[in-house]
Amino acid sequence: MMGVARAQSSDPPCRTVEVAFKPVKNLQIAVWVEDTLGNYVATLYVTRLTGTFGLANRPGDHFLRTDVRAPYGRRDMVLPVWAHKRNKTYGYVTMGGAAGNSPSTCPNTIADGSKACDDETIAFHAGVSSTEPFYCSPSGGVVTTGSNGVDVVSCASSFFGSKGAYASGGAVSYYPPRADLTNFNGNDGPDAKAFSSVNDLTAVSGATPQLQQLIDPPIRWRPFADGQYVIKVEMSLESDTNAFHSYSYCVDDQDSNHTDPTLDCGGFNSYGKYHDFIGQPSVVYSVPITVGADADEQTSSSYEGYSEFNMSTGSTGKELAPDMTITDSPGTGAGRLLDVTDAGKTFRLRARSSPTCDPGGTPGDGGGTTGCSAPGAPENLVLTPGATSVDVSFSSASTGVATNRFDVRYRDVAIDDGSFTLANPSDLTPPPPGQQGSTVTTTISGLKPQLNYYVAVRAFSTCDAPSSIAVASTQTAMQKFVVLHGCFIATAAFGTPMARELDALRAVRDRALLTNPLGRLAVAGYYAMSPPIARAITADERLRAGARKLLRPIVDVAEAGLRASAASQKYAR
Repeated sequence: MMGVARAQSSDPPCRTVEVAFKPVKNLQIAVWVEDTLGNYVATLYVTRLTGTFGLANRPGDHFLRTDVRAPYGRRDMVLPVWAHKRNKTYGYVTMGGAAGNSPSTCPNTIADGSKACDDETIAFHAGVSSTEPFYCSPSGGVVTTGSNGVDVVSCASSFFGSKGAYASGGAVSYYPPRADLTNFNGNDGPDAKAFSSVNDLTAVSGATPQLQQLIDPPIRWRPFADGQYVIKVEMSLESDTNAFHSYSYCVDDQDSNHTDPTLDCGGFNSYGKYHDFIGQPSVVYSVPITVGADADEQTSSSYEGYSEFNMSTGSTGKELAPDMTITDSPGTGAGRLLDVTDAGKTFRLRARSSPTCDPGGTPGDGGGTTGCSAPGAPENLVLTPGATSVDVSFSSASTGVATNRFDVRYRDVAIDDGSFTLANPSDLTPPPPGQQGSTVTTTISGLKPQLNYYVAVRAFSTCDAPSSIAVASTQTAMQKFVVLHGCFIATAAFGTPMARELDALRAVRDRALLTNPLGRLAVAGYYAMSPPIARAITADERLRAGARKLLRPIVDVAEAGLRASAASQKYAR
């Protein structure tokens, strides 16, 4: 086979490639280019959880169960064919912080000696934790609402979590650590503070498509040279099980010696709404495409293969040929890409090459922008904050080069043109620009209340030349009631997670309940059952008053116990 033919000229002709497909909701996706010999060329797009927020390289054993925006568990089985083909390695993130990453040296967090750096639990990490800007509390503090067919996720409260530290011994990951961390405290170590400096995928990270529509505008790439290429798309979907791919695993039952049958795969393994997530492995589609003086279009309606995975060795990066173990129905297995009919053809993946700069290519870790003009910066940027979201409106430049698409990003520190691609991609695909100069709107959700955010918008021309950014800042509003660290009913009753009464109840939980098997089982049961009760209490002041009355004797006993404990420690000294 012929590999990529490299152009001899220092200024090669400006060609473009478009990639289009129709994905189902909630996928992790990578789109990349290889030459015909299978050599990696460039990554064009990766969903933001993997590319920006470190989904596949974060603290926590990869078998820790999951929930929406769960903070722990490195999902290093998410897009392994792409990751291994890219062959870029990073430090391997494990639980830890300023105290290091060794369970033997990390501080105790509860009386039974559990360690803050234990990588096999979602609990007890206070000694290596700081304010979490994106992920939600393991206590189940997640609010999911619907907006125009899109699931909008927000955390119900602030959460302190471990950002992690690199493992000792030279362990590596094929996935980057998260790039969104900007604020730290004394519990965070030097590794976490430098995560963003080694993440080289933020520029090509974007929102996960949620509308089950043909991607528009398509993903674009400007090749370095004429030649023959292969466009590949890999997709992973949590909990996509079938008869051949349904797995059992248990790493957080708080009974490491398995001496108590009542805790077997219980404890925090059955915490709240946490659930199993490993099912059918990632699947790969591909199409060949020729870039040159003539246009080319290629489509595919069948998957090329799927990633190798087993419970013992994890993901190897090897791609296996299609077989009967992968379902091919809409929404599952190979059906993660849906059939679409466009321009008289039915396909699941389409690639088109153009011999000119129009319709353009996507800047990323491949391609260029020679011979392409940029539009003006977006205009009339207005931010309207809510408690956990910001509505954003803006318009394309009214004169000059027309805008073909936008990129919307945000973070909690200032953004300029140089740092734009380091900011977080919005959770929604940016709106199409409409007529030149017209106003469009979008929403950034999943934010924290009462926090300053900067929002920046960049426009791209048809050939994907980027404009200067438009940027504005705002502060999100106050949330009326919040949930913190699992004290659902008590928080609803006392109105704030920082109430003195809750400190006493948390202390009893940590010192008395979490130190023994029956107590841990009781805590897990409380976390599973209390959220709906708390929601009812929060909405009715009479119920809140009644709950405070019922809790008062328990709080009094808890506070008395704390005073007695403090006195005994004083006399012991």
